[in-house]
Amino acid sequence: MSSKLKDTIKSLSDQLEIERHHRGHEMAEMLGRKYYLLNVRIAPLLEDAIDALEIDPPVPHLSLRRIKSVLKIIEDHNSIKLGKDTTHD
Repeated sequence: MSSKLKDTIKSLSDQLEIERHHRGHEMAEMLGRKYYLLNVRIAPLLEDAIDALEIDPPVPHLSLRRIKSVLKIIEDHNSIKLGKDTTHD
């Protein structure tokens, strides 16, 4: 194998390793965002919605507000991920 070919293979291998490293960081960041979205923002609202229906007497309008808040969070999250600006809707 020629030295030029060896150099090319080495260079490509190095670039591949760098890309793998970057993807690992991106995956960790994505998992952190997912955890925050589900466990910090959404779960407490859904727990409140359930509580509002399970108390005696139930408070369905409060439950409905919490569920609508969850839907708004999801909508905003999806708009941000897709690069849509929802501030002018």
